[in-house]
Amino acid sequence: MGLKRTDEFRQDAVRIALTSGLTRKQVADDLGVGMSTLNKWIMAHRDTDVVSKEDLNLAQENDRLRRENRLLKEEREILKNKWIMAHRDTDMVSKEDLNLAQENDRLRRENRLLKEEREILKNRSGLEPACAR
Repeated sequence: MGLKRTDEFRQDAVRIALTSGLTRKQVADDLGVGMSTLNKWIMAHRDTDVVSKEDLNLAQENDRLRRENRLLKEEREILKNKWIMAHRDTDMVSKEDLNLAQENDRLRRENRLLKEEREILKNRSGLEPACAR
């Protein structure tokens, strides 16, 4: 038989799962509880005031800003690499910078494919991040 957790612990776990931006798996692992246990607690406490509307709104805003920040970083890298590629035949770009830009492009394409595969697998398994539930 597993440990009996206090109601306060359960409420904190639900609050963390719903507002931290971590996946439910990460939260469950961090807290030392099973995924199904955490999901049961979330379902039981979903309609209570464990997470205030303000906290939930802040968590959603943080998720949005993280996505936007990641996108802006990717766009910056793309623009930087385009500039390097456009100036590759001039003295303004070293061979090392050119090689790094080409490798960066290759890694970005590979990363995009891996993300797409992960999304497909996640959709098939029915898993979603804690903040999306």
